[in-house]
Amino acid sequence: MGRDFDKLSRNKSVVVQENPVDQWHWTETDVTEWCRLTLEKKLTGLELIRTTGINVSISRFRRMRGEATLLNRRGERIAIWDLDIYLEWSGVVRGVNGETIGGFGSYDIHLAHDDNDGEPQVKVSTLQETKEAKAMVKLLTMPQSPATPVMYRAVEQFLEELKDGSSCFARPQSETS
Repeated sequence: MGRDFDKLSRNKSVVVQENPVDQWHWTETDVTEWCRLTLEKKLTGLELIRTTGINVSISRFRRMRGEATLLNRRGERIAIWDLDIYLEWSGVVRGVNGETIGGFGSYDIHLAHDDNDGEPQVKVSTLQETKEAKAMVKLLTMPQSPATPVMYRAVEQFLEELKDGSSCFARPQSETS
């Protein structure tokens, strides 16, 4: 059989292409770094709550762990991701007497393509033991929190860009332009 193939490959009328078996139609692209940069840009400075007397926002993008891959199979893009995003929040509460009390903590998000239809799993905690900081955590985590739709919208926009895939390959703009 090896000799038959050898004869065939020498025949100029037959084009033999070197393709991995059953993978000629499949490509994988690691987009983890694009995800990190995009999430950092989208989430840093995001105002979660801005009401009379209360301001809470994401103050810092600490790190991201995990991976994200874009698969292209016969012209169809498929995104696969499993990401842990570690953020810090900070907030200020203005009291009735005009005093301001601050608080800060961690805001951690887990995103996976196969979890709850892409709905993020969020864990919020405080890095302080003050009653004000604990109250801000409750405000961030309560079911009807005004912060929840803000964060979900930002994550949803990111996931739509990831699933579309076209912005993953766009040339990044420099910070100065």
